[in-house]
Order: sequence, then C-alpha cells, then structure tokens
Amino acid sequence: MQSLHDASRRNLDLLLSDANLPRIRDAAALLTSARHIHAIGVRSCFSLAHYLAYTGGMAFPQFQRMAAEPGAIADTLAQSGPEDVVVLMTFSLYSAEVVRAHKTALARGARVIAITDAYTAPIADGAALVFCLPMEGPQSLPSLGAGFALVEAIVSEMIAGDPGAPARIADFESRMVALGNYAAIEP
Repeated sequence: MQSLHDASRRNLDLLLSDANLPRIRDAAALLTSARHIHAIGVRSCFSLAHYLAYTGGMAFPQFQRMAAEPGAIADTLAQSGPEDVVVLMTFSLYSAEVVRAHKTALARGARVIAITDAYTAPIADGAALVFCLPMEGPQSLPSLGAGFALVEAIVSEMIAGDPGAPARIADFESRMVALGNYAAIEP
C-alpha cells in the first residue's frame, strides 16, 4: 500500500506543479469559451471522460452528453466546428476510436485538448493543449488518479471564473432532489 501512496503523491505533485497550473487555467478558459464541449474516452478512459462531462455539465450548458452508442462519436463530431472543443483521452495502447475522433475533430476545425501519456501520442498532433499525465503506480495497469485530478482541477477553474456557476450547480442538485433522484437518509 505504501508504494501506491508514494506513486499517487508523485503523480499529483507532477500534475499540479507550477509549470502545469497555467495550462490548467488555459484549458478552463478554452472550454468556457466553447459553443459545445465533447469529452471523448473509451474503455478505461470512459470513466474519466464521463466525469468531465457530468461534473462540467452541472455548471456549464455547453458540455454535451457523452457519445456511448456504436458510431455515436463519429456522428457527434461530424457536427462539430471551430467554435467547439473536443477533449480526447487515450493512453498507450491508443484507442482507435479516439484516434479517429482526433482526426475528425481536426478535420472539422474543432479545437482539441489531448489528455494522454506522451507528446508523441497520436492525439497530441495539432492539439491546442496537451496534458501528458504522470501514470506511475505499483500495479501493472497505468494509474488514472492524476487524470481525475486534472479533470477536477479544470472544472474547478471553470467554476471559479464564472460567478453564475455555483448557482447553476445548486439549481441542478435542487432539481435532482425534487425529482427524487437522491435517496433520503433516515435519521
């Protein structure tokens, strides 16, 4: 367990370094200015993309629902354009669906934020911003802990820069409560 703790701490320290903080702010500004925001990740990155789309969508209407049906990524991105931002997430071995989404987004003129593991990753080419995540860990699979922290940091920066965002989150949560989507806890 200590090796997991140590690796996670190193990954977070690298991600949230002084060098990365301005880039996180740049990502937040880029997303805030977008007409539509598409978060694209499959397999292990699906949960990371979903977290971005869901938490961002609570405060910002430009976040689009994630494409989950077969063919939906291509269908969705075929409608994108220069005023849109596509956040792509994939790590080695790189997902063919996400690499195709990258090509489609660039062909449509959409701005791309790549969250990946190397500047040489196929989705880094032509991206407005590239985040190379530290993914060290004692397990044989790469750690996505820094990825979740990155997504959280970007959405937090977006919220901090928009005085109306907290009210939109509160309104969203109030509607969820009123619709019975949260379980009541008995005292």
